[in-house]
Amino acid sequence: VKYEDVNGKTLKEEKIITGYVDEEYKLEREEIEDYNFVEVKGSETGKFTEENQTVIFVYEKQKGKVIVKYQDEEGNSIKEDVIFTDEVGVEYSVNEETIDGYEYIEVVGNKEGKYTKEDQVIVYKYKRIKGRIIIIYEDPNGEKIRDDDVITGEVGKDYKVNRNEIDGYEIIEVIGNEEGKYKVEDQYVRFKYKKIENPVIPQTGQNRILYVIMVMIIIACIGTIMYIKTIQDTKK
Repeated sequence: VKYEDVNGKTLKEEKIITGYVDEEYKLEREEIEDYNFVEVKGSETGKFTEENQTVIFVYEKQKGKVIVKYQDEEGNSIKEDVIFTDEVGVEYSVNEETIDGYEYIEVVGNKEGKYTKEDQVIVYKYKRIKGRIIIIYEDPNGEKIRDDDVITGEVGKDYKVNRNEIDGYEIIEVIGNEEGKYKVEDQYVRFKYKKIENPVIPQTGQNRILYVIMVMIIIACIGTIMYIKTIQDTKK
């Protein structure tokens, strides 16, 4: 009786069982540590014969699993699990992966070791990378008219830039996207402003004319009111 792995390697010392010809025999499978039984070559039960009979029990090395998970800080999965398998006792090594929009922070579990009968779980933890929107306020010549504003948010999330009113200026152009999604790279939004021109102030001569006209209008209104009142009193 021989005990071999699937490649024909001897796993355990062979046994020789004897008995009288035509006497029945029955072989028991044996457990071998870290191996699973696969098949038997020959007859496990039968009768002894004059010729030698060979029975081979075939085993394969047990396999272990290493399950790799990728999660954010809240434990949410951000990438499909990866499962590695190999024979128990074989060494493994698993490195973290680059995931767009995320930054690796730590590993929970052993990223190097040996496969065991029990499943092993490795969890790689990541945090969201934050993107920046830089808002610039400048005149048509590119000169800044106030300090830049910076807003931040997680990559992939929506952003919206509000227009700011600046005393004495009006917006004439926007360069960049006022709405969109945060990216790993900095994004710029430029607001172009121009100065509001001062209203035209009438000259001194014009002021006198306007004054005279307004006085005449007031006198006419008062005269009309007095005339109407006088008529009403006469009728009484």
